[in-house]
Amino acid sequence: MPSGNSNLGVAVVSAWLVADDIEQGRLLHLAPQWQAAPLPIYLVYRHASFYPAKLKRFVEAMKTAMPKVVHGRAHEA
Repeated sequence: MPSGNSNLGVAVVSAWLVADDIEQGRLLHLAPQWQAAPLPIYLVYRHASFYPAKLKRFVEAMKTAMPKVVHGRAHEA
């Protein structure tokens, strides 16, 4: 987060990306009561007639992990 860390202004970023910077005092959370609307997350990969097991496991892991990262808990859409 170079611009935020260089005292260059205000930024809107995902909390999970800057949690360590906020915790260490490198960034200041200006409006903790405000929360931006959630944005969709997409995994993009080439269409194929066969997908490797590694890709299938990764997609399933992301489906499980991302709601916890974004919301701090499991969230069903």
